[in-house]
Amino acid sequence: TASKKTGETWVSGRAVEAVLHLPQYSREPMAGLLVQLPLLCHLLSSATLWVERCGWCLAFMPFSRARLAALVLFGGLHFGMNLALRVGNFQLFAMSAWLVVTPPSVLNSIQVWLLPWAWMRHRAPTKFAEAHRRPPLVRVIGWVLTIMALLLM
Repeated sequence: TASKKTGETWVSGRAVEAVLHLPQYSREPMAGLLVQLPLLCHLLSSATLWVERCGWCLAFMPFSRARLAALVLFGGLHFGMNLALRVGNFQLFAMSAWLVVTPPSVLNSIQVWLLPWAWMRHRAPTKFAEAHRRPPLVRVIGWVLTIMALLLM
């Protein structure tokens, strides 16, 4: 969506501040705090443009750390939007879509941390199967996000 952000407010860096002044979109108290910091709003406007213009390229790189960087950048972008703006369920769906680029090693670590008993139940897989297998945590997260989205509708 960075291609649509060519207006004067985006170019001047006042877009975040401008949208936070709109009562139908601002979510208090975070919006009120951000409006009091115009330099931070300018920084967030510029960062939004750069992340949306260039950040998606990281998701297509064959390196786990690059995909993890894309996940962190866009996750932070959408989490920040959720804190300060009211735009419905957009952030929920956007953040769940970025789970696709999560490196398997990160998902395995999260699964071991959250569900150590489930991880130990599995017998030792072959190297090929381990390299190409997504942990069940992805399915669990997908179901939880789907149920949350349906309940919020």
